[in-house]
Amino acid sequence: MAACRGFFECLLRLLNFVLTVLGLAMVGYGVYLLLEWMKISGGGSGAPPSLAPPAELLLFGRPMLTAVALSDGGSFFDKLPRAWFIYLFIGVGVVVFLVSLFGCIGAGTRNTCCLCCVS
Repeated sequence: MAACRGFFECLLRLLNFVLTVLGLAMVGYGVYLLLEWMKISGGGSGAPPSLAPPAELLLFGRPMLTAVALSDGGSFFDKLPRAWFIYLFIGVGVVVFLVSLFGCIGAGTRNTCCLCCVS
């Protein structure tokens, strides 16, 4: 039984470590997308300078960086910033990173407080 417990503890550490790295990768890629968006949009307004995306965007296959109107009227979705998906991606990456970091620390130290935050 002790070997099985050690195996599952090691598996839990490995899974949480992989999720921690995945969360950091999501944050890093989100920051990269945000910098690319700022470069394309001209710095501050959040809207691209024209309705058609630049040619280099289409060459690299990044259609997500173009702005798309979500509805005709003045709904909630029109009041969101144009790069809302980038902010959401960074936020999800931070949450995944923090939860998996607590899981990794809790699995390593067998701390019940950290493990309660994960589950």
